[in-house]
Amino acid sequence: MIEPVGSAQLYWMPLIIGVTYLIASAVGGRTGGLWVPGLMVTFWGLADVLVLSGTWHIDFASAAITGIGVGAVLSLGLVRLGLPVNPTAIAVNLLLIGLLELAEAQVGGALVKGWPWALLLVVGALWELRPAVTFPTSTLGRRTPQRAAR
Repeated sequence: MIEPVGSAQLYWMPLIIGVTYLIASAVGGRTGGLWVPGLMVTFWGLADVLVLSGTWHIDFASAAITGIGVGAVLSLGLVRLGLPVNPTAIAVNLLLIGLLELAEAQVGGALVKGWPWALLLVVGALWELRPAVTFPTSTLGRRTPQRAAR
């Protein structure tokens, strides 16, 4: 019988989520909407793993901010590849990651539990599905364009 090695450390979650976003974007092709969060969360997660696993012995906050910055810079480089990049997406991702880090610092250990990560995945998935479930707007009450006089 195979014995489990042990539970995975939850500090791997940002890296796993980021790589998942990148894979989803690659499958979506040039219109994949998760390139920006994928890059930013992947590099934030990579910094988290390298520091929290003890591989790097540097300040956690400095490593996390540097990782986020690398992801943001690479996101801007996507424009050169012809991929759509919304600068607001970079700002929103930066804000959300900052709020997560702030919550962790204030509550202490909140992100060590699995439920916040599950909640983030569900909210992210629902947000991305939103264009697929929007209903067409009604044309009632709209004026039709008039033809120009000749």
